Amino acid sequence: MEGKTAETRESHLEIYKVGMMKKKLLPAGAVLIVFFLSACAAVPPQEEGNILLLEKRIEEADQKIEEIYHRVSVIQFMADNHERAIRELKKTAEKPKEEKEMPPAASVETQEKRIGPAAKPLSVVPDQTVEKLYNEARALFKDQAYDRAVTLFDSLSQKYPRHDLADNALYWSGECHYARKDFSKAILSFQKVVKNYPQGGKAPDALLKIGYAYLSMDDRANASLYLKNVIKNYPFTTAATKAEQKLKTIRTP
Repeated sequence: MEGKTAETRESHLEIYKVGMMKKKLLPAGAVLIVFFLSACAAVPPQEEGNILLLEKRIEEADQKIEEIYHRVSVIQFMADNHERAIRELKKTAEKPKEEKEMPPAASVETQEKRIGPAAKPLSVVPDQTVEKLYNEARALFKDQAYDRAVTLFDSLSQKYPRHDLADNALYWSGECHYARKDFSKAILSFQKVVKNYPQGGKAPDALLKIGYAYLSMDDRANASLYLKNVIKNYPFTTAATKAEQKLKTIRTP
C-alpha cells in the first residue's frame, strides 16, 4: 500500500515539473512568435520597393526600344528612297543617246511670223527697292502686325519671283499665317516655297514647318510624313535635326 502511495506521489511530482516547464517555455515562445511576425511585416515594403524599381527599369527599357525602332524606321525609309533613286539613275544611264535632228533653218520672214514683234525687255528692279520692301515686312512681322506683313511679303514674292529674296518672302508669309494660327494658309505658303524653290535656303525650314502645322491641326499622319521628308530630302541640316527630335514626340495611332 505504501509502495503505491509513493508511486502516486512521484507521478504527481513529474506532472507538476512538466507543468512548470511549460509555464517557463510559453513566454519564450511568445517572444519568438512576435519576432517572426514583425520580421514578416518588415518584408513587404522592401519587396514592394524592388517591384517598383523593376517596373521603372522595364518602362525605361521599353522607351529605349521604341526610340531604337523609330530610328531604324527612319533609316529604312531613307535607304529605300536612295535605292529607288539609284535604280532610276541606272536606267537613265543605260538608255542610248538619241541623236536629235536639227530642223531646217527657217527664213527670217517665217521667224517673224512665228515670234511676232520683238518683246519688250523686262524692267530691272533695283535691289535696294526689293530689300527695302522685305525689311519693312520683316519689321512688321517682329511687331506682330501680321496682316500688313503678309500683304508685303506676298506682294514681293509675286512681283519679283526671280529675286534672291523671293523664297524668303514667301516663307515669312507662311510664318505670318502660322503665327495667326491659320495653319491651312500657312501650309499653302510653305508648300509654294518647297515647290518653287526646292534648292533655296528656306526649303528645308518650309518643309519642317508644314510638319509642325499639320501637328498643330492634330493630323499626326501628315505631320510624320512631312517630317520624314525633311530628313530624306535635306539630311544633315538643322531642319532635319529638328524633324528627328519632333518625330520622337509623335505617337501615330
